[in-house]
Amino acid sequence: MEGCGLSGRGTGGRSDRASTVGHLPNPFPLNRLLSTIGRPSTLRYANGKIVENDDAERSARIGDRVQFLRKARRMTLRQLADATQTTASFISQLERGLSGASTSTLMRIADALAVSISDLFEERTVAPHHVLMRSARPALPVAENYRKTLLSRRPIREFEVYVGEFGPGGSTGEKPYVHGHAHEMFLVLRGQVELTLGDVEYVMREGDSIEYPTSTPHKTRNLGDSEAEVLWIISPPTSGLAELDKYNLGKPLASGDSQSSGPQRKGNDDNDGKNSD
Repeated sequence: MEGCGLSGRGTGGRSDRASTVGHLPNPFPLNRLLSTIGRPSTLRYANGKIVENDDAERSARIGDRVQFLRKARRMTLRQLADATQTTASFISQLERGLSGASTSTLMRIADALAVSISDLFEERTVAPHHVLMRSARPALPVAENYRKTLLSRRPIREFEVYVGEFGPGGSTGEKPYVHGHAHEMFLVLRGQVELTLGDVEYVMREGDSIEYPTSTPHKTRNLGDSEAEVLWIISPPTSGLAELDKYNLGKPLASGDSQSSGPQRKGNDDNDGKNSD
């Protein structure tokens, strides 16, 4: 095979190296050779031929997905290892396609990364511009006259976004809460609310915003006589898979909540995609 330093000629007959070359497909596609140089384990010997190893390829794909999702959440190898009862060395080998993992280990990894186990095997193809209607937002059950909805599409990657709707006197609960060690932005969309951060209370109105670590105990309460609405943006994501699975399509906070039938576009079908100016 020219350019690869292998020859079928030898002084005493065919050498072992030449015999190996004889099992390669003829011609052996250069792109396949180059793609496997970095991962020799993607080739195996079977039935007198060198073939690609499906298991190795699958491990490589899983490793790439784990690495992508881990970095999107700004997790170190050690942090993911601690969360999955493994070692940093094992996670590193898994990400490089040098090691496989049992189903139970993959389930723990998926849970730590807040994705389903199927998300580790293949990346979901989604439309780049998908409109999420207000009436279709996944939501937690209403409690404390408060409803929380999820705006981010799953699997969640670099950040997660939520909206909280509060009826008069509604709150996130009597006790402050914390979640992970991330960065959170809080924005009041309408109404007047009280945000408690640690021992400090902030009265905030429409358009006001504040940022704080998610490790700071915090809670929110509606101070007004009408509904209030707030927005949370958290990066990197802190919600686990079990928590995200609690979000389902639920009833709106109030019966007067407008239900849109879908996004409206200007123009008609005959003009779809054309400039109507």
